[in-house]
Amino acid sequence: MVLDNAVVTVTVDGEQKEKFSVNLPGIRSLKGFLKGEWNLAAFDSCFPGRNRVGDVDGSIELNGHTLHIEFKDSKWSMNQGQVLKAIRQAKYSGIATIFVFGKTNVPREYLLFTPDNLQPDFVECELEGLQTVLTDWARNTTTHCLIESKTDEWKLVDKYFGRAA
Repeated sequence: MVLDNAVVTVTVDGEQKEKFSVNLPGIRSLKGFLKGEWNLAAFDSCFPGRNRVGDVDGSIELNGHTLHIEFKDSKWSMNQGQVLKAIRQAKYSGIATIFVFGKTNVPREYLLFTPDNLQPDFVECELEGLQTVLTDWARNTTTHCLIESKTDEWKLVDKYFGRAA
């Protein structure tokens, strides 16, 4: 998105406090920009072709397994690159990705790519159903734990916090 000569109106308690125009080239979200999110476009030239750095809306690691979560208003708001990334991460890195579709905090359906399912179907859900899917994923990480020791990596973490490794 490019915001050239975009008009910003600041209203507090129904009263207009400011109104001004801004030029903000290369930002994806005015809301994100105002909240201090990084401008990832600054790194576009680091990668070949049309490859770009993308953010992940949510991510969790449990027992050596990783789940990325992408929240979208609708299935039409995801792009081919995101789906390709989800497939390749599941296939080659063992990372699961779930796309959750719906308004904020009101999921309507999801699409879950896992190493065992590279061609999932869209599944209708509500909040409770989505919670069940995430709970099941978490339980599966316990059943199929990839880590050998609960403490080995914590010893490495200590290095970055001034404690002996």
